[in-house]
Amino acid sequence: MGIGLATNLQKLLTDRLSTRNKARLLRKRSRARFVLHRLLGRDRANNSVASEIAPIFVVGTNRSGSSLCTLMLSKHPDIEGIFQSTEVGHQIGADGHSFSGAEANHIWQGLTGLDYDLTKGESVLWGLPESISKIYKNSVPAIEKRQLVDELLCARSTNKIPLVMISHNIFRIRLIKELFPKSRFVYMTRDHRSFIKSGKHKWTTDQEIGVLGVDGHIDYPHIGLHWLLINSIALYDLKKYAPADHIRVNLQDLQREESVRNSTINRVIDFLGLDQMGSSDGVFDDAFMFAEPQDAQEINVLSELVYNLFDYESELA
Repeated sequence: MGIGLATNLQKLLTDRLSTRNKARLLRKRSRARFVLHRLLGRDRANNSVASEIAPIFVVGTNRSGSSLCTLMLSKHPDIEGIFQSTEVGHQIGADGHSFSGAEANHIWQGLTGLDYDLTKGESVLWGLPESISKIYKNSVPAIEKRQLVDELLCARSTNKIPLVMISHNIFRIRLIKELFPKSRFVYMTRDHRSFIKSGKHKWTTDQEIGVLGVDGHIDYPHIGLHWLLINSIALYDLKKYAPADHIRVNLQDLQREESVRNSTINRVIDFLGLDQMGSSDGVFDDAFMFAEPQDAQEINVLSELVYNLFDYESELA
């Protein structure tokens, strides 16, 4: 193994092992900043702002194209991507994966309890039954709501529309609508066949090189259950809490030829009520390999089932 690769692996493992300590520090810093803002009367102003702005939240399972969609939308002149990393060069490589993630995991750390460690147990399969109750958030006390609003607003560096992608936000639809009543959601989906193949390949490789850490494991076959549960919950909650404030995008449409992916992203821009962008290809490198379109009928069938369940239940209420 080359010295450079060994050094990178050591850094990845060190970062993973120190995740919980970083989370504690971030929570303490966020709490201290919020207390200061309360003393200055800033939280009342933030509550007013929260009722007026309409943040964009990209949600979806992991490996569903959430980072890709977020990076493409962030190119719009009226949108500010809230990214954890400030590094320049968020880009999609020749294999269709982003060079750097588009997550905003530096905010809202307090919504995940210290007893929940993503590197252990279910690892990347964080939507399995035994873990959903640990990360699903319907609501929080009023003072915590004000702090969450404050964290997101403080993460902005402009007055543009904030664009946020945090994986666990797919389990926080109702809470987000309470925090930001005008918020909109871009829901990324991927057919289950390509999702399972992609996940198995990626996570098996991560295991082999040690990226998942010593406590991480992938329990096959559970990737399909991961896909089914997360998408079912997301569909139900979006239908219930944001019926007119969400749009669904298929990953394969963002990975096809330039005309298709540009028309797809502009369909989202139209939904958001913004001017179209023209081309969003600045996030792709020159060697990008276009993925063959996959049959996405599975998610359409799932959508029909979930919506029928919701509609029938609502009629009985």
